[in-house]
Amino acid sequence: MGTRVTLWSRLAAGCLGRAPAGEAGAGDFWKYRPPTTPAGFQQFMACAADGSDFARVTWQTCAQCRLGLVVQIRVNPKRRGAGYGTRLMLRAMRGCEAYTWTTTVQSAEFGRPFFRALSKSTGAAFTAKANLCEHMAIEPRPEGPAQREEPPPRAPRRWPHWRR
Repeated sequence: MGTRVTLWSRLAAGCLGRAPAGEAGAGDFWKYRPPTTPAGFQQFMACAADGSDFARVTWQTCAQCRLGLVVQIRVNPKRRGAGYGTRLMLRAMRGCEAYTWTTTVQSAEFGRPFFRALSKSTGAAFTAKANLCEHMAIEPRPEGPAQREEPPPRAPRRWPHWRR
């Protein structure tokens, strides 16, 4: 059974030019690009039916030092507010929830409020000061094939989630 979408959310989404929260486009799918080295870059993407990604997170984790670094996260403006950023981050953190998580520079408009809310729900700090260890050497961004993956579960919705 699908997610119930209220009339109000449909109207609000229409005014903002977005798909209502909980509604995915027909044919949307998810892809994962694994690291090429033990503490290398990883990517997780939400893609439209044509294969173009509309949401993406790039991150690194080091199991030995128990560090996680969010290098970049972006969601197409027309898809913001539908939980894609949270789902990307929950997937990135899977199995590494207890690590010390940091990010690169966060934008004031979207990044800081997003990571503040995510920090409250996950308990990770997500400070905007990249914390790298010697295992997370700078390497080229992930290239090569990405494999399809099941979509991550939706996080419980708290409205308005960015103001808490």
